[in-house]
Amino acid sequence: MNERAYSFRLWALIAFVVGAVLALVMVPLVARMAAVVAPASVFAWFASHQLATLGIFLWDVLIVFGLSIALPAAVLLLVLIRRANGHGAVMGACMGAGIFFSLYVAAPLLSGQAMLSPANLAWWQQGLIASLLLAFGLALGVARALPATIRPGARA
Repeated sequence: MNERAYSFRLWALIAFVVGAVLALVMVPLVARMAAVVAPASVFAWFASHQLATLGIFLWDVLIVFGLSIALPAAVLLLVLIRRANGHGAVMGACMGAGIFFSLYVAAPLLSGQAMLSPANLAWWQQGLIASLLLAFGLALGVARALPATIRPGARA
């Protein structure tokens, strides 16, 4: 195996491990963010327009998972992209896989519960996935927008 392929696989493994550790460390913060009471006026507006589930979904995406897991994950993804000389989409996929593994498999098994399956959740309960997609999309956009002079491995 050549050195470049080994380095790529090593960085992919590092991204998976970083995502898994991040998710396990952030579980208490997710619980605290989930306990934050939303302003009544926000949900009142959504309820008055028969969009209560959309209000819950947006609260989860932006506040509960957005501030607790997605924001730190996006920052760590930017660091990984910078250190790994690109491959942003692969690093994002590996980090996302690590996060999902920790939250849906490792954490429930460590606490003696059944594994969770995001496929069994309603669309408005998919806040984690949506917030990670949003954060990783923003991180990849920022990484692409960085000038070539500050991106390692980029050609001017």
